[in-house]
Amino acid sequence: MIGPESCQCSSPTAEASEKRMRRKRFQRGCLTPRKRNGKLYWIESMSKITREHLQSLLGTKAKVLAHGGVDHLRFRLRSIFELAVSEGVVDRNPAVSLFTPRNCQRSREKLVLTPQDIAKVMEPLELRERLIVRLATFEGMRPGENLGLQVLDVDGNSVWVRRRLYKGNIDLPKTRRSARQVALSAATVELLGQWSEKVRETRPEAWLFPAVTLNSPVRRDNVWRRNMLPKMRKIGMDWATFEVMRRTFATLSKQPAVRRAQLQRRSGARAKRGERETLRNRASLADHTGCPRITLTTRFPRNSRWRVPRRLEGMVKPPGGS
Repeated sequence: MIGPESCQCSSPTAEASEKRMRRKRFQRGCLTPRKRNGKLYWIESMSKITREHLQSLLGTKAKVLAHGGVDHLRFRLRSIFELAVSEGVVDRNPAVSLFTPRNCQRSREKLVLTPQDIAKVMEPLELRERLIVRLATFEGMRPGENLGLQVLDVDGNSVWVRRRLYKGNIDLPKTRRSARQVALSAATVELLGQWSEKVRETRPEAWLFPAVTLNSPVRRDNVWRRNMLPKMRKIGMDWATFEVMRRTFATLSKQPAVRRAQLQRRSGARAKRGERETLRNRASLADHTGCPRITLTTRFPRNSRWRVPRRLEGMVKPPGGS
């Protein structure tokens, strides 16, 4: 277990008792002192860690973290000890029977933009910021995927996600499914054409959202803090972050006629295990102020005997149909 020396105990007596216990365990070789950021930490050997120690750690973290954070910590502890068992460092896994305490902190409210909120957000922004908002809200793209686009990635009414920008570093997409072709709605295509004319970059390797030097893409934090947050704060919409925009896409896209795998494929999320995709399709949000509607563009394989499901009748056309 790792803990700082300057821990807050309930009373001076408890603090003295804690120091005496650490001194005895240090003399037996169970604890090793380490200094980091000016604080003294005690590192305990993995073979000496018990289930009670780990469960006590989860109980301590439950006072400051929500249920999801504590549950994630429990999963990571179990993975660490599984690796230690496989490498022969320890002979048992004390994290198998851990459970997440019930008295965790309440998680933050998951905010979602309504169509009226989206129009309110778009109004004070400039052309570049409006395009970024539409790519995140109506097309379901991550902010790093938006800013990592190049001129060669634009393909008519769609864009190809081939890279991402993360903290100033150009990297591959987040997952294998994140490398995808994203269909664009009509209003997004119009804004993209206006922005391309304003940038006037014809080189295929040029960045679609370049920085001042034109040699690198603009960073997400710079766009948010300098160009978006001050204007959105004046209208009381500073809570509409990129996370809220992506959650809005997932919420507004929950239509009965669209399969879950299709939406996951469009947003680059991981598909449900065991769920097979029989069609190559793309989903796009319609452009109107009301609740967005999902439209499917389906490609059928040649000589296919696949029949259109009843719930999709009128939305897709079979091969050879007029």
